[in-house]
Amino acid sequence: RDLYQGVVLWNRTQAVHRGGTRKQRKRPESEWLRIDAPELRIISQVLWEQVEERRARNQRAYLRGEGGRLLSRPTGEDMESKYLLSGFAQCAVCGGSLVGMSRGQGHGRKKLYGCAYHHKRGTSVCDNNLRIDQDILDSAFLHALNNVLDERILEAAVEQALVQIRTEERQFPDRRLAVERELSLIETRLGHLTEAIARGEDADPLLAKLRAEGDRKKTLIQKLTELDDLGQVVSLDAKRIARDLRGRLGDTKALLGRHIPQSRQMMRKLLDGRIVCEPFEEDGKRGYRFSGNGTYGYLFATGKVVNEGGGGQGT
Repeated sequence: RDLYQGVVLWNRTQAVHRGGTRKQRKRPESEWLRIDAPELRIISQVLWEQVEERRARNQRAYLRGEGGRLLSRPTGEDMESKYLLSGFAQCAVCGGSLVGMSRGQGHGRKKLYGCAYHHKRGTSVCDNNLRIDQDILDSAFLHALNNVLDERILEAAVEQALVQIRTEERQFPDRRLAVERELSLIETRLGHLTEAIARGEDADPLLAKLRAEGDRKKTLIQKLTELDDLGQVVSLDAKRIARDLRGRLGDTKALLGRHIPQSRQMMRKLLDGRIVCEPFEEDGKRGYRFSGNGTYGYLFATGKVVNEGGGGQGT
């Protein structure tokens, strides 16, 4: 509740007369008036922001179903799929999905990946008729994914991210001073506007200005929080971060390839988007080159340091 952090909400309802009866009508949230009341605060701003950040981090790190329900097991979609890359792999020719299919019967039956659009709609929609053995493409993809989860690459990614952050930090004092000055001016203007409303001046334009100033104040407070976070990150040690992540990295790599449902769930955390598979032919052999973006972000218990990586080839 906003009141817990010292924010009082006004102008949420409006009195209206209908058929000679006075009733209350809810106003849209954009018309609400938020006024700071620090004396009513029972939770510090720092604690509030830490909890919100942790909630957001957990939302990203753990898979959830409809309505935000936390899933302690792989999703139903993961459990139903017998193919590691179904739903993840994308045909580079038409943008459709590579899906699992089979060929042959009995013990000679083969599990394959192929373009769903070509298989169902024909060459008029997609002329990619390449079907590739499931085990070959799965193995090539898992090998590429394990490569980007290598400890040396992770350490280099952490070091690169910290270098970038420290470069930005050189502007930290000036940027913070400018934000604090603007916040001070906004507080003065908010006080003048509140006094004008109390004197009975035309409320509608004054409320509009109050909302605009309040929105700007929120933006500036968020900037200050980001600058504070930046100052904390600058002091971090890259080798210590990488050392702390090795245990989590080992658990991740151990899960990949062991069971398809667990592997698919882990891939949802590691991948940012789909794996684009481009058919090619070299020396009379056909195959797929695949590429994709990923993030190390879920490995971090705190912080926002991420690095993209991915790519590989399977034939």
